[in-house]
Amino acid sequence: MAEVMILEYFEAHRRYFEISEETLRACRDVSPSEYITPHRLRACSADFLGSATSAFEAYQRYLPWILDDQHEMNLQFSRDDFSPEVAELNYKALTQPNELSDAEAQRVQEYQARSHDRVMQMMERNKKKKSTNFDGAMRADEQRFVSSFKSFLFFCRSLQDEIYGTVLLICGQTPGSARSMNNAFSNEALKDRHPVAAVLKHVDGYPEWYFRMRSKRNQVKDGAGASILGPLPNIGIGLQSISRDGALGTNVNDGFRFGDITSSLRFSANVLEASIKP
Repeated sequence: MAEVMILEYFEAHRRYFEISEETLRACRDVSPSEYITPHRLRACSADFLGSATSAFEAYQRYLPWILDDQHEMNLQFSRDDFSPEVAELNYKALTQPNELSDAEAQRVQEYQARSHDRVMQMMERNKKKKSTNFDGAMRADEQRFVSSFKSFLFFCRSLQDEIYGTVLLICGQTPGSARSMNNAFSNEALKDRHPVAAVLKHVDGYPEWYFRMRSKRNQVKDGAGASILGPLPNIGIGLQSISRDGALGTNVNDGFRFGDITSSLRFSANVLEASIKP
């Protein structure tokens, strides 16, 4: 599964680079005397691809730590210990201990003894991690992972504004200084058949992706913390929110995962492609 995701990432990375180069050639054909827009697109594309590469490398470094912990958990806890039968038996032991038969009481005692031994083994393993700087190395890779994913959101959002200006140029208009993809979604743009809005109609799912990505970037800009989210191997970050009374929360259903970086590469390439190909 991880191999498939990595191959999809590499393909999306390659495709964006090729289409961005093709777009730069189209800019020169449309307006040979316009230098600013192609320069800005090339610079932002380099930052965008470089940031994606950094996030991918951080993903590669951090994923083995997660897999190691998952493997250790699988070794320590068998599936039988999480079966509905065992769960029901433990609930009965908590709520109706006098109703347990001798055989059931024996099973509960054996389960509790195994659980205690496993917890002690995990604690011993964690002590060894700290004594060998194992834990420190893992935390450093975790921080690198979080920081690279947060950084990617900024470069991705910046690129969308340059894509907006580039599409305007290809459509025969002067981009000007007010380059923002938000303009393509204004009521005036939709009503007046704005050229960028017209192009985006050919890119399925782009508006939903854009506003979700922009929201994540805004959360990071406002100082949101982050926690690690699964499932394996599509790990990522969940941005945290804090209430006025100090309660910290993470929306685990709306994280930014490794697969979202691949999607960002694809959507960005799709918009450029839609602007230069009939």
